Amino acid sequence: MTTKSAQCSKTVQHPGDSWGNYRCEHPVKVVEDGAPYCTIHAPSYVKVKRAQLIAAADAKWDAIHAKKRDSAHRIECYPELLAACEAILSGVSLDVYRVAAANMGRMAPAEAAFALLRAAINKARGTSELPHDKG
Repeated sequence: MTTKSAQCSKTVQHPGDSWGNYRCEHPVKVVEDGAPYCTIHAPSYVKVKRAQLIAAADAKWDAIHAKKRDSAHRIECYPELLAACEAILSGVSLDVYRVAAANMGRMAPAEAAFALLRAAINKARGTSELPHDKG
């Protein structure tokens, strides 16, 4: 029954055709349970293919959930990070940064770092003057 003239015993509906079902036109490659099948419709092949699709979907789902768990962990660290930044800024004034930067010969980067830190705290607290920084 593995001749090229034999056709698969599975009845299918062609995509986009609502007139009826047709017999699969692929040649027989496998005989299972006494019925001839092509490699698309053979029950053993279908079972393996479904298992592969389920495994791929599970891997994708696990990756999505891992990303969500990572985001949740980062959000949990947010209050401590904000408190640390505020503690640093509460004990240090811009003048201290300017003196340290002047001694190192780099005033502009230190002032920029101070401004960025203050802007990040304002954004986190929702007190930023820029509308796109709120929320």
